[in-house]
Amino acid sequence: ARSTVQVRRGDTVLAQTSDCPGVHGEAVAAPTRGTKGTKGAKSTDVVVFGCEDGPVVLRDGAFHKVPVKDAYARSGNLAGSHTSPIVRGDYKVEKKTDENTEPEHPTRVALIDTRADRLDLVDLKSPYWFRSLARGPKGEGIVLTYDGALKIVDPTSKAVTASIPVISSWTEKKDWQEPGPAVKVAGTNAY
Repeated sequence: ARSTVQVRRGDTVLAQTSDCPGVHGEAVAAPTRGTKGTKGAKSTDVVVFGCEDGPVVLRDGAFHKVPVKDAYARSGNLAGSHTSPIVRGDYKVEKKTDENTEPEHPTRVALIDTRADRLDLVDLKSPYWFRSLARGPKGEGIVLTYDGALKIVDPTSKAVTASIPVISSWTEKKDWQEPGPAVKVAGTNAY
């Protein structure tokens, strides 16, 4: 049972939380900015960790739990950007109980605001899987959905701003390890 995340320097634990059941996945967000003119103020790293009951954010040397409305709310596949305080993640609400359980086919993605410890959901109106998620050059979310379209999600407006048809309709295979459509971004191109 994985539930603890630590920040360590050698054998010294600098920060820790055990409030992250099923910890899985991480992404870096834009660092905090120190206040100019304040002695000792400096930027600090910001990292989001996926949990089964809402993510945790490491900011300013401490962990912060992000509240969610669902009892089970897994966001384990995360995509961050060094230029954005918003981390994009998947969002699953059905706990898989065994290998024979049909995988959940989520249609909503999570936008995790690392400054406010807030999670907002955007409905894509079509399912996706964990290999469907990427970030664009301006921090926008890019998701390849089952309808064969790349959905562009603006993290500021929390809306789908474009739906670009790119391939035929598809579905995730029963064995998630089988090949399927995946998205990677390099510069201004999505592949």
